[in-house]
Amino acid sequence: GINAEYMGEWPSPHLQFESRFESGNLCRALRVGMYEYDLIVDSDTNSSTTGWFFFLVSGTEAGVKYTFTIVNMPKMGALFVKGQRPVAYSVTDSVMGHGWGRGMIQDVCYYRNSLLKPNPPKNPKQRGAHTFNSLSFSLQGRHPNDQIYVAYAQPYTYSELQSNLCQLHQWCPASVQYCVVQQLCTTVGGNICNLLTITSLEAEPGAVPLPCRPVVVLSARVHPCETCASWMMSGVLDFLLCPEDPVARSLRNMYVWKVVPMLNPDGVVNGATRSSLAGCDLNRQWLSPNPTLHPTVYSLRQYINHVRRMEQRQVLLFCDLHGHARQPNCFMYGCPSGNLIRSFPGGPLERMERLLPAILAHHVPFFSSASSSYHIKKSKLSTGRVVVWSQCRVPLSYTLEASLAGGRGVDANHDALQSWDPETTSLHWAFDEEVRQPDAEGHFNRKHYSTLGMALVKAIRLLHRMQCMAGATLERSGSIAMPVVDDESDDGSSCGSVAQD
Repeated sequence: GINAEYMGEWPSPHLQFESRFESGNLCRALRVGMYEYDLIVDSDTNSSTTGWFFFLVSGTEAGVKYTFTIVNMPKMGALFVKGQRPVAYSVTDSVMGHGWGRGMIQDVCYYRNSLLKPNPPKNPKQRGAHTFNSLSFSLQGRHPNDQIYVAYAQPYTYSELQSNLCQLHQWCPASVQYCVVQQLCTTVGGNICNLLTITSLEAEPGAVPLPCRPVVVLSARVHPCETCASWMMSGVLDFLLCPEDPVARSLRNMYVWKVVPMLNPDGVVNGATRSSLAGCDLNRQWLSPNPTLHPTVYSLRQYINHVRRMEQRQVLLFCDLHGHARQPNCFMYGCPSGNLIRSFPGGPLERMERLLPAILAHHVPFFSSASSSYHIKKSKLSTGRVVVWSQCRVPLSYTLEASLAGGRGVDANHDALQSWDPETTSLHWAFDEEVRQPDAEGHFNRKHYSTLGMALVKAIRLLHRMQCMAGATLERSGSIAMPVVDDESDDGSSCGSVAQD
């Protein structure tokens, strides 16, 4: 394990720390008080990026409040100032059926310290960019000599994904008829990047002929620390693969779903924050990806072009799933499609790219269309969202962002959220109307993320219904120019300058 260094002598025994497991991240522990420890997390491989932490602490005493201070956190921790808390998992409690939670974590404090960064940003306008931040919180266990895992957010590991995919056809034997799991490529670290194709392979009454079905491409987890993206993707897959659900069946009959559930397996395995083993943010490599250094991004871009050019299929939509570390609620970043559409006959003309966020806001109380943005900043020109739109010519290209903390609507009725049918939902609702949100705020959990993933695929179907019903009302607003705005400027949404995809 990681032996805690200590300054002085204390009557109580030292805690033991360990992070040498998949997705683990902790470099050093320094005991600075009776029940206080300063911690240092590892930076990403071949990079100076920090933020993600995931470690095991052993030897805690029941009822004792321990204080941990991680001293090399980046600016990304703004949500800790607004109430975000890390998560913890007690091995003793797990025997009684308890999982990850925030009940053991209290007294969260986030502040700038005087520890200098080794490679500070060059932009002088970034206040406090030359020093790290400290994240301090207390941990109080309920059992003597317990083992407690602590993490930035609830982990979702590469092994968990592979286990789920290996057992997919055992859990759902019917999925053999409509789901194929392939290897998109192999990563720098030798891990497999999976590609799932989900569509009905057998002809069913009312199904769109297989060669005529439009393609929807979904990807997730290009940034390893954004674990909520995997939980959203879990909701996508659980719903699309459900054999009994009539809506899921119709979605399989109408579309070909191409799903890459984990774009950065190496980063996830090694406990990285944003980077791959090559030290790159893979979501900044889409313009000219290197097949050796960025194989997952290179292969997915090539595959999208292959579907469009060689298979001559329509790629209806691309969406990359992310977590957001500085903004509450859930929202989207889109690209201007250049099309105007009437959401229902006789309705007002609206920009087509704004329809999908509007649909989600109408059906999901913790989704905010007001926080969504459709501008393209200079720093985003090489992201998947922008390149798939500008280079691969997919007219609807999005990033779906879910807060790693939470937001309003956390007490929403999930059963009601899951029951709406995109085939029968009325299109006559106010375009700019959002579901009223409760005033109370809180943390999202796996169920929120999973529900959002399911809502995404339903919303895509409703969007396509609107497109088909629009017919002649689908109008081109003229040629599309690249509407780039400066990174320092306001992007016209409540996200402001914290856009993160």
